[in-house]
Amino acid sequence: VAVRSENTPVSENAFEILQSRFKNIYLWFDADEAGIKGCKKMSEKYDIPCIFHDGSLGKDPSDIVKNHGINKLKELCQQYKLLS
Repeated sequence: VAVRSENTPVSENAFEILQSRFKNIYLWFDADEAGIKGCKKMSEKYDIPCIFHDGSLGKDPSDIVKNHGINKLKELCQQYKLLS
């Protein structure tokens, strides 16, 4: 699920819907100051783990794929135990 931006909060209603649909929820925002700040804020509000990646890989997961290929993103997901 993609939020509009790191500065746009997810409503409690939207979060409850996500919780009812998904067993695990993680936050993975842009690897910049706004993304890190927004991730930490939402993590504290909803007790969701944040995932941070090295910004040299790209700003966000789609940039990681663009710059390094889908296998690099899969590798990161496995590293964070997002994939089995």
